[in-house]
Amino acid sequence: MTACTVCFGAVEPIVRESMNAGILVLLGVTVCVLACFARFFVSLARRARTNPIPQ
Repeated sequence: MTACTVCFGAVEPIVRESMNAGILVLLGVTVCVLACFARFFVSLARRARTNPIPQ
């Protein structure tokens, strides 16, 4: 089993640019998912504040 060319240090410009693009895409997806979770919990908090549970 051998390592990839990046691990050996033979990074060509196209490989480096592709890896950077892949990292940015994955970071973008992660940020979007976390933002959606945050928006969901904010909407739950607003809804709980405007419609309290009757006791």
